[in-house]
Amino acid sequence: MRRIMWGLLGLALVGLPAGSALAEKNPAEKNPAEKTPAEKKLDAADPQATKAIMRLIKRAERAGYERHDKKRYFEAFTADAVWVRGRRPVAGEYDLTWSRPEFERYRGLQWDVPPSGRDRMFFHDEEVQVEGDKAQVEVEVRRSFFGGDGVEGVRYELVKDRKGWRIAHRREWPKTEVLGVESFRYDDEGWLALDEELAVKEGERAITGLARTVALVRALRHQEAYELAKALAATRKSDGTLDLQAVVAHAALAVEVKQIDEAIEVIKAARKEDPSVEAPMKLRHLIPRTLK
Repeated sequence: MRRIMWGLLGLALVGLPAGSALAEKNPAEKNPAEKTPAEKKLDAADPQATKAIMRLIKRAERAGYERHDKKRYFEAFTADAVWVRGRRPVAGEYDLTWSRPEFERYRGLQWDVPPSGRDRMFFHDEEVQVEGDKAQVEVEVRRSFFGGDGVEGVRYELVKDRKGWRIAHRREWPKTEVLGVESFRYDDEGWLALDEELAVKEGERAITGLARTVALVRALRHQEAYELAKALAATRKSDGTLDLQAVVAHAALAVEVKQIDEAIEVIKAARKEDPSVEAPMKLRHLIPRTLK
């Protein structure tokens, strides 16, 4: 299985080994007069509601991702909105879940700095269902960024009140990603391969240390990766010095599992002993190089 030698600043990113391509149907087998399920759902939805919902979603997502406009992004969500990132469209044991206050702080680590000007977001294969004052949208989102791009599925659950439509629940799951010359496909075969690789406990194939932390992140098993990195960071090297890579990994993964205060303290404490410790990318504006 191929591995990406991620830098410490990229520990929060997830790579996945390429799986087998899904078999495509022969276009000649499809009756042009037949509508796809997505087209039927769009027909069943109120055209005006569908237009308003998709406008709300696209404006909010692009405002956040492309321009780091937190105000415009979070205006589209309810006060009790929930964000979920998982492996698949359905709930799973490795899901990461945020409340609105948690997600506002998490996203703020990225969006409190100026946007790159290179990031773009595109929407495809929109499926909209509207039933009274509730709606559900499933869409494929492509994110383009410097050095690559990624495609993910996103499902939104919306409610309508006197102020209009708002997003109450957002779930995303990865589909494909391109990082430099490496490309990855996220599917059941890939998840299984990663889990099997991590299940090996002994022998030459066993993944240990920081390499195991990286493998856990690739498998979207962030809580386990965080616990391992924390343990590794607490263990001194043979000469009694800090393992700087483990310290930065601990901080980076603490951010991903909603332990942001812990991440900041980890870096500050490490710098008292070794000023060369560098903060993970998401914390650099909070812990500048000159801050001990």
